[in-house]
This record gives sequence, C-alpha cells and structure tokens, in this order.
Amino acid sequence: RALGVGAALVGALIIIRPGSAVFSPTALLPLIAAICFASFAVTTRFLGRDENIWTSLFYTALLGAVVLSVIVVPVWVRPDATALALMLGIGAVSAIGQFLMIRALMLAEASAVAPFSYVGLLFATLWGMLFFDAFPDGPTMVGGAIIVAAGIYVWHREIRDARSAEVEVLKGQMPGL
Repeated sequence: RALGVGAALVGALIIIRPGSAVFSPTALLPLIAAICFASFAVTTRFLGRDENIWTSLFYTALLGAVVLSVIVVPVWVRPDATALALMLGIGAVSAIGQFLMIRALMLAEASAVAPFSYVGLLFATLWGMLFFDAFPDGPTMVGGAIIVAAGIYVWHREIRDARSAEVEVLKGQMPGL
C-alpha cells in the first residue's frame, strides 16, 4: 500500500512540477482536494455503519455550503439566469454523485471504492478537451498514468489481501485444509 501511495505522490509531483516555470500555487488545489476526499471517504465509511445516507448527504452539503459561502464573499457576482440554471444543474448532478459515493462507501471499504474515482480523471480530461480545448501535456499524461496505475495496484493488493484473509478464516473453520 505504501508503495502505491508513494508512486501516486510521484505522479502528482510530475503533474504539479514544483520548482518549474509551469508551477503555480493553484496546482496544489487538486492535492488538497485529494486529501479532503480521502478524509471524506474514510469518515463516511466509519460513520456509514450507524448513520442514514440522507443524514450524511445533508451534513456534507451543509458543510460545503458554509465553507464555500465564506470563500465566495470577496468575489461574489450576481449570476444571470443562464449561470443560475447551470449551477442548479451542476448542483443536482453533484448531489446524485455524492449520494452514490456515500452509498458505495457504506457498502465497501474506501480502498475498494477509491480506484473508481480515477474514471473522474478520464472524464475531466475528456470534458476539458471537448469544451475548453484544454489538452494535457506529456508530463501531465505521464503523471496521471502513474497515479492511475498506483491506484489500480493498491486496489489489486487490497483485493488479494482480502481473499487471503478469507482463505485463512476458512482454513480455521475447516480442519485438514
């Protein structure tokens, strides 16, 4: 697991490129987002045993609304009808995604669910290319590939370790195996 996390960190550093002319403090935001998501996943998994999914969704939305309301105050601009409609659409789609993520984390270990978030990288890249004409450069592709490979490696190891644990339990229950 540590090897996979280390490899993912190397991939992130390749993308961020600290010390280069390409680097900006803004590049740290996805890293902070990843830390926040990992905290969310582990906390949701822990609380999901005893909490209703709607309670978890409510508090997640409430915390997000409070934090983002404080951040937006200095730059607030009244949205026009189009922007408001787009924001409502984004909010609805995000709420559905959040609901499904919470449900997945209630049903499975965070380490088993997390690799599926890499599909988000693919869609973000695709949407960036389609809507914003933003194509990732070589180092970004290499770093992204390393991060995805590290996630798949950790996921594979978790599945293998879980199966080994199941076999050991079965051996303990069935003498002679």
